[in-house]
Amino acid sequence: MNGDFKHVWRRLWSELWVPLAENRRHPELLFADIYRGLKRPPVPPVEPERPDEAAFDADGNLTARVAIAAFESYQRSLEEYQLARSNYDLAATGKGSRDALRNVVVGEVESELASLVCLSKTYTALVDLEEPELLVRFKRLVGEAIDTYNLGYRLVDPFILAPTVPGVISRLFQEMKRLSSLDAHLRQLCDEYEESCIDLSSDPTPGRIKNCIQKQFIFVEGVGKRTFNVNGTTLGAICDQVNLWPHVTLKEIGKKLYGFRSDYPGLGHAGNPDAVLREVDLKDFVALSCLLAGLYPYMHAQIDPAVLYRG
Repeated sequence: MNGDFKHVWRRLWSELWVPLAENRRHPELLFADIYRGLKRPPVPPVEPERPDEAAFDADGNLTARVAIAAFESYQRSLEEYQLARSNYDLAATGKGSRDALRNVVVGEVESELASLVCLSKTYTALVDLEEPELLVRFKRLVGEAIDTYNLGYRLVDPFILAPTVPGVISRLFQEMKRLSSLDAHLRQLCDEYEESCIDLSSDPTPGRIKNCIQKQFIFVEGVGKRTFNVNGTTLGAICDQVNLWPHVTLKEIGKKLYGFRSDYPGLGHAGNPDAVLREVDLKDFVALSCLLAGLYPYMHAQIDPAVLYRG
């Protein structure tokens, strides 16, 4: 799953915006309408206040260095504003609007949230045109992009990009990998966990499944210990010391999972063979991967749930 629009964003200009202008007599005007909806006009710089008399010489010339620097900075900002305003006005009236809109869509959208805002503003701009067929076409194109790239959203009427649970889970793993890359120790644990998952793909034997589960346990423990600087070294002890739980039951889930790891043979300890009901298989790998991943937001203080949900 790509999960996020940002991973395929550069492809979407030609797949979402360009087709809207097909078969229109004046395509530049449509691009101009959308451009005005996405781009605010430039704001002129604030002119510095007139310096007091001490800043001028006897002939009335400005001599104070600070005042001169402020005036020169203002002049540069004013020239930049005038150029930007001229370019904006041209694009907003249909002159070079296609390239200007492309620069906004492709060049200025740098985050997942920004991409969602861009799509929503485009839809709003089309609503203002009062052309229902354009709305239908744009929604169809966005829906096709979601399906084509397997994005973690569902398009809900009138135009709401609602995150899906698979999308949230995908962002959770992405964010954990990103945060772990900032710490050499966690990066090593994360790499070893991913390597065990790769080994599992060749032949999912019980031994490889146990190794993969064990590596994820170790990674979760490393995250909790590193993030909160706790004294515990096991998941059970770390769960007791972490203070982000909304209810004691969730803490007990983490501790019970560690109890399973301690008691089941081959998951880091010799375990208790008399307690085994059956050998582990892929269903256990899938279930425990999800259960342990569910602990990440409680174990890493820097995880922003808003980022997981909305990007």
